[in-house]
Amino acid sequence: MDGIHVIIPSATLVRDELQYLGKLPAVIYPVNQRTMFDYLYAQYKDIAASIRVICGDGGEKIHDRLARYAAQGRLILEDLPVVKDLGYTVQYGIRDIQEPVIINFGDTVVDDLALAQAENTWGGVLLY
Repeated sequence: MDGIHVIIPSATLVRDELQYLGKLPAVIYPVNQRTMFDYLYAQYKDIAASIRVICGDGGEKIHDRLARYAAQGRLILEDLPVVKDLGYTVQYGIRDIQEPVIINFGDTVVDDLALAQAENTWGGVLLY
């Protein structure tokens, strides 16, 4: 699939000090009555050829919470064969992509200027 691809590595749970809402992956952590993914999807839906969330610990919660997005066909939920470190998770997410990639760590919402720059950056990887 041609275009920019968004990879969201989400192999671990939020830090202990944020777990008062439960042991959740950052990508589904609630912020102002929405999950982080709701904000990320709104940011990337018009420029991304695909959005991939790479699941590890808490993966079943991600699948449950994001099922409606996956049913639309633009979101790909992938489970890691084994949870290792962040580098492994990112490598797993980009293993078969030849087009430009944006990597968002699931806890950062990017402004429109950065997205405009991403649209004009071919052949690179942008990290957020």
